[in-house]
Amino acid sequence: PFIYREVSAISRPEILLQLLWIAALPGAVAYYMWNKAVSIVGSGTAAPYSNLLPVFTALLGYVILGEKLGFGDIIGGLLIVGGSAISTIPRKPGNRISSNT
Repeated sequence: PFIYREVSAISRPEILLQLLWIAALPGAVAYYMWNKAVSIVGSGTAAPYSNLLPVFTALLGYVILGEKLGFGDIIGGLLIVGGSAISTIPRKPGNRISSNT
């Protein structure tokens, strides 16, 4: 949101190139690595792990930037990790519902 107030800074070529470098390169590398991983393990296996992104973001913010984690952040993180863990538990073969009706 603050970027709209600093339009004059973006008009400088060196700042614009730095912003593009910071935004495009890590994003492109991350998407490439995620898509490569999905192609290796399959979408059903990889999907629950995409929900962990906010958890790792909060943890890295805490460790690297010294940000504070509130009670809601911790509870939300535990719910996300728990849900991802539950969704990766293999099902028993006999519990499948037949689609023949």
